[in-house]
Amino acid sequence: MSDYNDKQLKKQLQQLPKITDNCSKAVVYRQLSENLQRKQVAGKRMRLIPILAVGFVLIIGFFSIQIFYSFDFFLTTEESADHRTTEESEFYDQAIEQETTYSNQPESNIEKNSFVIHDMNVSEQIVYAAIADEQLQYTIPISFIIRGANNLQAAYNQIDSFIKELQISNERYLLHGVTYELKQKEQKATLKLPVDFFKKEKTVTNNLLEQHIMTMFLPYQIRTISFRQGNQEKMDGELYSKITLTPNPRYSYKLYKQATEKWLVQIPNNHQETIKEAIQKLQVSDEKFGIKRTIPEDSEYELTTSQDTLQIRFSKKLENITNVNLVLLIESVLMTAKSYGYQQVIFQNLTTGNKIENYNLAKPISVPQAPNPVYIDLARR
Repeated sequence: MSDYNDKQLKKQLQQLPKITDNCSKAVVYRQLSENLQRKQVAGKRMRLIPILAVGFVLIIGFFSIQIFYSFDFFLTTEESADHRTTEESEFYDQAIEQETTYSNQPESNIEKNSFVIHDMNVSEQIVYAAIADEQLQYTIPISFIIRGANNLQAAYNQIDSFIKELQISNERYLLHGVTYELKQKEQKATLKLPVDFFKKEKTVTNNLLEQHIMTMFLPYQIRTISFRQGNQEKMDGELYSKITLTPNPRYSYKLYKQATEKWLVQIPNNHQETIKEAIQKLQVSDEKFGIKRTIPEDSEYELTTSQDTLQIRFSKKLENITNVNLVLLIESVLMTAKSYGYQQVIFQNLTTGNKIENYNLAKPISVPQAPNPVYIDLARR
């Protein structure tokens, strides 16, 4: 059966048409070689795909790690920078606080590190006002330096608006709503009171109210104060219709510091207390009322007087104190001395050098004209 099949297959093959290829062996060899090379290259490419993929993944992984560490470093650096910034900010805040502990607060005050005014232009007038501390215990004098004021009485009748600009509450300005009639030649002033004035002020002691009135009018030598309510002279069970102000009140001027406010504050002294006792009070704080000392507590000094001059000689120079605080010390002593009738003060051995801001310690320093100046330009209002 198999022999028959083989014969049949050979017979069928012999019957197929003859096919001839005229290509040379060299051509056939080249074609076969090229086909083989293409298959090898294709095989290599197929093998490179997973290799490249793995390599790409590794590269991505490497850079991801770098980016992660870089980002982590950035965050750490940023946090460190923020921490350093916070520390520096706190440091500078403390430094600023130290430097501005006794700087005057109102923005209208030209001399930021001064609590007093020494010289004025001929076109300026002082309107003396007063406010109380937050707890209504002490008088804080305010000197409005008015530019362009032709009428002192008209300027006094704008005190309410001046106080409002300082963002001081009406409760602390005890004379809120009062209008004024001044007769300087007669040394008199009439205060016209709102209808509800005494009811509103019943929680305030008459002594504090009188301190305010003294602060406002004694600098102009006004001694007699009359009160009117409507068209009638006001008689009250606790406050008479007319008072006579005691001249030459004596004070120790300390620092009042509460929240954002910083002023010289008047601590009243009786007429039996000497200048030495008044200066000693400057070394004592009363924290519950926001009253701060102006002379270091442990400072030692000697006071001598000669006619209208007070001399204060420190036994040891004050080395660890800022210029701002030295200015405060000088000015609180000057104002205290002024209330005792002195015209100038000599400071000896206060600190290294003789120049403290605008003060020349090598010469007697004249007492100021007024404390806590706030400048008001009526022409711009």
